[in-house]
Formats: sequence, structure tokens, C-alpha cells
Amino acid sequence: MTDLPYPYREAVPLYFYPFLSPLTCQADAAMVHNFHSSLQERKAPDLDRLIYIHIPFCKDICFFCGFYRDAIGHGNQEVLRAYVESLKAEIKAYSETEYLRKCKISAVYFGGGTPTILGHDLMDSLLRTIHDSFAVEPGTELSYEGEVRTLKDKDKLKVLKALGCTRVSFGVQTFNERARRLSGLKPTMADIRECIDNINEYGFDPNLDLMYGLPGQTESVWESDLKKAIELRAANIDIYDTVLYPHTILFRQRHKLKNELPTLSQRLTMMEMGMRLLVDAGYTQETIEDFHLPSKGYKMKRLVYGGGDGRSEILACGAAAVGVLNGYSYRNLTPQKYLNWWENRKLPPELMYRMTDEDFRKRALVFFPKVLELKKECLPFGWLEQYRPIIDGMKDRQLIEETSTSLMPTEKGMLWADNMAMEFLETREQRKIWKIGH
Repeated sequence: MTDLPYPYREAVPLYFYPFLSPLTCQADAAMVHNFHSSLQERKAPDLDRLIYIHIPFCKDICFFCGFYRDAIGHGNQEVLRAYVESLKAEIKAYSETEYLRKCKISAVYFGGGTPTILGHDLMDSLLRTIHDSFAVEPGTELSYEGEVRTLKDKDKLKVLKALGCTRVSFGVQTFNERARRLSGLKPTMADIRECIDNINEYGFDPNLDLMYGLPGQTESVWESDLKKAIELRAANIDIYDTVLYPHTILFRQRHKLKNELPTLSQRLTMMEMGMRLLVDAGYTQETIEDFHLPSKGYKMKRLVYGGGDGRSEILACGAAAVGVLNGYSYRNLTPQKYLNWWENRKLPPELMYRMTDEDFRKRALVFFPKVLELKKECLPFGWLEQYRPIIDGMKDRQLIEETSTSLMPTEKGMLWADNMAMEFLETREQRKIWKIGH
């Protein structure tokens, strides 16, 4: 390929900013105390705010998955119950603070891992705790992720419907049997069909994740995946590039699967094809990854990416969950430490960083290629000029458009969103996130 804007294409786990390093951001007892005290001192400002609940357990581990999770086979119910009790204690601890007692909640999201690995009784208990603890107005976006073999359970769908869940989502990744086998995807096509039928029966729209760049996935396979998802009229179709996380099975097998993994040229074509086919089918592109039918959009991803101005908050609960709250960025204790955390702690953050105004502005800048626009009015006058050489360089490569009011990635720029985000990071920050082998 010629005339590439970068020598290689980044595909990195860039979901949170600022980054939390175990070397420099350990939260000692004094810092956690100060964080807790700060939440008692004032009411929360009127900001967009996400409650994120992390369930870090899966029945099986997909070969590409780099999220914080643990395989527990068919489910150790004792561990799951202890985990839910820890979650409920954390939710209640935050809800009793002055800052969060009556704050505005824009969306609630249960992610993982596999949230539907919980039994319907634990799901019921956890959802009721959310409603009892926070002012979640009727109709507020409440999303629950699942895996088709557990999400298809009608008892679980009944609980979700009764307790105000507005959307459910699950990962298909690919419909191709060979690509699924090479990726360690265990659910069968029959499982997927049954799950969709049951979701429809309970009045939910299907919301699907697809991935491109998987082993065995050619351009024609990817085109077929997209067309099948469109035929299902999924309300949301999220498309993700395959990230080779260093600690995954796929990363360890990358040399063995070298001839099965799509090339850079193929991955660019796949991303371009995804955007074109989905928009042509009537989907609106909400972020770099998220596409929705009219009136079917959801807020979670945009809130994670800072809400467009860098100021959205994330109350993150659960083991290894990452949040931004009252000027602090934090990550919770890992699963083994998280169980029964309340016995000797006020709150469970393990890593923590006190953010500055500069960090919030930078958060907006880093994520603008992903949320597709940065409104200049969100930033102090003249602040962007310190990044003028980077911005002008991107304009010269036809990666962004600049108006008097906004910065926006071009169609070409959307193919290189992670690279663009990385350009705004200092070298020391880039070292804190994983990179694909070049």
C-alpha cells in the first residue's frame, strides 16, 4: 500500500484517559480516605453520568479477549454470590455519599466478562440494589450485556424486563463457523438464533457486536457477517477491530495463525466496508465503533469516551472497574482482593489519580477521533493552539476537517482513529498502553 498516513495501524485498548499505572498510581489509605471525604462535601454537578457495573466472570475465554475476566467453568455459585454481595456493598457505599445521593444518572451499563453468568436471583438482587440506591428514572438507559447461551434464559430475560432494563446486547463477532472455531467462540449458530428469538419475545431489540480482523475472516466473510446482522435488523451493531492483547491466547498463537490473520490492507477494507454497508442500510454512526437504527442509539460508549467535552463521569463498580468521579480517576481492586473488600476499607479503589483541568481537556482531545467531533467551545479559548502542529499535520494528511467551531475526522481519518488519538499522547503515556506488534 502507498500513501499511508502512518507507517503502521494502531489497534489499542484505548477506552479510558488518563491512564492509571500500578507504578505511580497506587491508592494508599490516605488517598482513598481523601476521595471518600470529597464525596461527602458537596452535591454532584449537573453532568452526564454513567453507572458501570463490572461482572468479570465467563464460562469460557474467547481467544482474543483482553478484558478483565476469569473463567469459572459452569459457575462457582459461592464465588458469584460473594461477588454480588461485594458489589452491593460498593453501590450502597457510593449512594450514601452527599455527592451521589440524588445525582443525575444518564445511563446504567452491566458489562464484563459475562453479566448473564449470574443466576436470575442474583441479577434480580443486583438490579434492585441499583434502583434502591440511585435515582434511576423510568426509561433511563439500562443496558445488560450477555453471552447467548446464558442471555437466552427466559427467567433472566423476565427479570431484566421487570426491572426496567431497556436494552440487552451480546457479541456474535462472526457468523462464520471456521472463524468462530479459530477464535474460540463456543456458542453455536442455533444458540444465537434461540437467543434472538427469546430476546424478541420479551420485547427487546437485538444489539450485536461484530469483529473484523479475526483469524480465518476474509473480506467476503466480513461482508457476509455484516449483511446477516443487517438482515436481523439489530438496533445497534458495534464493529471492533481485533486487538492482539499480549496476554491472550490469540497473541500466543499469532505466529502459527500468521496466514489466517487479515493483513493491514484487508483490515482497512473491512472497516471501510463496515461503515459503508451500515450507513447505506439506514444506520447512524454514533462513535467510531457504534452504529444504530433511527431512535435506537445508546449513550454508554460516548460517556466512557468523555461525553465529547471530557467531563462525563463514570461511577464504576466491581473488580478492576475503571471510573472517573469528582475529579478522580480510579481502578478497583482485582477479583481476589475485591471479595469482602468492605471489611477493612471505605471504598475499593486500588489505583487512583487526582485529575487536573488539563487532564479533562486532554481527555476530550484524545477521544475526539472516536466520538467523531470536538466542539471548540468545550475548551478554553486558545488552548488547542499548543497542539496546532499535530492538528495541521492531520489536516495535511486529510485525516481531519477543521471548521471555526469543530474538529472532525474525515472518512479516511476514521480508519486511523487510534493512531490519531495516540498522536495527542506524550511518549510516557503511550508506553502505558499495549501496542500491536508492528
